[in-house]
Amino acid sequence: MGQVIDAVVGLQDVMPTLLEAAGLEIPPTVDGRSLLPFLRGEQPNARWRRYIHGEHCTCYAPEQEMQ
Repeated sequence: MGQVIDAVVGLQDVMPTLLEAAGLEIPPTVDGRSLLPFLRGEQPNARWRRYIHGEHCTCYAPEQEMQ
């Protein structure tokens, strides 16, 4: 059981989803968006999100620094 959606979502969408599910307001400064419309079978916006920004940094692990 589960649901597959054809949209790019990320971890930043978890908090707004939980806030909306709890009936709380999503602050305007939050980067993510609630996934509840998808779970209800709605298509919230054709331009939901085109990509997810990701990065990797070794700056916090000195043993990984390149010489």
